[in-house]
Amino acid sequence: MFDIRDFSNTALALIVIMVLASVVTVHALTVPGAKKVEFEFESVMQLTIDPTMTFSMLPEDVHVGVGDTFIVTFAIGNVKDMYAWQVFVRYDPAMLECLGASLSSDYVLSSKVTVSGALTSYDSAEFPPGPLQRVDNVEGWILAGDCLLGVYSPTFYGSGGLCHIKFKAISSGSSRLALLQDITEDFVTFTLNFDLEHITSSSSYYSNVYAAPK
Repeated sequence: MFDIRDFSNTALALIVIMVLASVVTVHALTVPGAKKVEFEFESVMQLTIDPTMTFSMLPEDVHVGVGDTFIVTFAIGNVKDMYAWQVFVRYDPAMLECLGASLSSDYVLSSKVTVSGALTSYDSAEFPPGPLQRVDNVEGWILAGDCLLGVYSPTFYGSGGLCHIKFKAISSGSSRLALLQDITEDFVTFTLNFDLEHITSSSSYYSNVYAAPK
């Protein structure tokens, strides 16, 4: 059985970053037979730009009817030494409801031991399959991410899928989905390398959603 106490210090630090990456707060997790474990979440203060690395968000244009659901897929390209990843997406909550994130079928870390996989193995009811995530349908954003587990996990080089995010159109109009790297935001989109450096691409990425009455 998976035990939260088996996390390495590095993995605990990455859970800190992945779950509440840019806000200083405290989260407590109680595990049967163990003491309460508290994590302190700290802000990302510095991002290194890698102009060869890319994030993508597809489709670029979405046309749906009010009440319809749709999925947007997120991928990464030309990443080097990736130990963890995080995407932060903003949307118009008056028009869209976010229904959560799931891992891509070509998930880049699918052959490796990850925190999301370990948590699912530990308690699939509390931690269903998928990336670590937070959704705020009042402010209009979703934060999703994952990281490798343990200091000896080989990092990822290359390109592939990260996650699918599902939305529902709740009113007519248009909304931009913004995948943000702006450090002035509460959260940012980035990868972490093995040395825990925050790496991001040189651009933000957008998709446009259009919903019409049925």
